[in-house]
Parts: sequence; C-alpha cells; structure tokens
Amino acid sequence: MRKLLKVSMIISVLFILINCNFKKKFDTEFHEFVENSDSVLCDDDKLHPSYAYLKDGKLRGLEFIRNPECGRITTRYFISQSNEIEKIIFEKDFFFNNCGETFDSIYIIEPKKKSIKIFTKSTDGEFIKNDKILKQHIIDVEKYREEIINWKKVKN
Repeated sequence: MRKLLKVSMIISVLFILINCNFKKKFDTEFHEFVENSDSVLCDDDKLHPSYAYLKDGKLRGLEFIRNPECGRITTRYFISQSNEIEKIIFEKDFFFNNCGETFDSIYIIEPKKKSIKIFTKSTDGEFIKNDKILKQHIIDVEKYREEIINWKKVKN
C-alpha cells in the first residue's frame, strides 16, 4: 500500500511539473517576442493589470491579466510590424475548487489563418473550429494604441 502511495505521489508531482513546463513554454514564447521592447507601459490596475510592449514607439505586444475568484486568465497579443495581430495566447488557469472543478486550458489563436489550437489536460494541441472564440479575442489594435498614451511606464 505504501509503495502504491509513493508511486501515485511521484506520478502526481511529474504531472504538475510537466504542466508547469508546458505553460512556461507559452510564457517564454511571448516574453522572447517582446524582449527587445524599449518600453513597457501598464494601465496601473493592481488586480487586473494590462501591459503594452513598445519598440521604437510601435506596439509589439499586449498582455492582459485577469484574476477572477477561482484562478487567473491571461491573454497575450503578438502584434506585427504592420500593426496586425499575428497570434493570441489565451490561458485559463482555474486552480480553486470552490468554483467547481479545477481546469486549465491554453488557446493558441492565429487570426489570419483562422486557426485555434487548444491544449488541456486531456488534449495536447487539438485544432478546433470555433468562430465565437476567434471573434471574442480579436481586439482593435488602433484603439489600444490610443489608450496606452495614458498608461504609466513600468520601472525596471
């Protein structure tokens, strides 16, 4: 019985580590995309911060972090040199059981291709067709270019 308990604990720890590394891959991808930004602006909202990454005054990336009662929702926008959305990474991480079952999912959305790839604990990069998700995550980049004028520069 003890041996079975040890084995199940090891498997659980490995699953958690793999899941963390998986999420970290997408965090790293975005941060590498915006790493050469010469300024980072924040809307100064402590509970639900938004960040704009700029290079030579042009918007390179946007990051929105929401902290609902049950977890965390992060949306990252990769902005091209021509001011279009190249890719969106939408991550839901619900880690408290008081709002139902814990649930994690990551959506990789490529608007030009109308492609959505979802990663969950039961799928490892399954393509889905869902125009509602696609439309829900498309934002007006020009609107944010105007809005970030009032945001504060993040101190390094």
